[in-house]
Amino acid sequence: MARTADSYIKLIEHALGSASPDALAMTSLDVLNDAGRYLFDLYDWPWKRQTADVTVDAGETELILPDDCAEIIKIVEGNTSSLKVYITTVQEILNIRANQSYDALTLYVAFNIDQGRSSDDKAPGSRSGRKRALVAPTPAVGVPAGSLTMEYVREWTEIEENDLTVVPNIPIRCERLLANIARAFVIHWEDQTRAYEDDLVITELEVLKKAYGRQQREAGPMRNTIRKKLGGARYPHSFITHT
Repeated sequence: MARTADSYIKLIEHALGSASPDALAMTSLDVLNDAGRYLFDLYDWPWKRQTADVTVDAGETELILPDDCAEIIKIVEGNTSSLKVYITTVQEILNIRANQSYDALTLYVAFNIDQGRSSDDKAPGSRSGRKRALVAPTPAVGVPAGSLTMEYVREWTEIEENDLTVVPNIPIRCERLLANIARAFVIHWEDQTRAYEDDLVITELEVLKKAYGRQQREAGPMRNTIRKKLGGARYPHSFITHT
């Protein structure tokens, strides 16, 4: 069963032997969110890559992105079969908006990680608002309605104080690493000593890097895998093929 935010907070408080890291004027939830961001930046995890559909609406100057979007890898047409999509810079978006001679069926998209959120949707007490990408030219009425398919890099989803029952957006096999990072952080900050969890983080990271390094990120047709013999030979891993 996947661990909730509340279970990580209990592990943090167990490491402290108290209810919260009072000497730091911060909460256990702050420590958990710091540890989560660190986990995402620690390694190029293959599970950070995700796909999602984003809606294209006529008259809109922005696309609403997934809340955990940290970087856009590519965008393809999706079900808007006649719309070409290009990823570009914010500066180019401004240039396109100033020049109305561009093809109405070509859409340019720019996302700046430091300016991707809009404070207009930020609810009271919320750590983050909706993420948006700029588009140009502004989709006209003639642009096919529908969605674009986007591949992107995920980031840690900030956990709010009012929802400690949420499960953090990491795989189950990374839960132990997150717990050890959080405990190491709070012991460092509170007691100014090196935590035993430091060694656990190093060991667990190496184990996970090897495990994820064995995974095939892009697969073609599977032939003569472990389920099929060829000339009496059996291949030890399902991603090994023989042509």
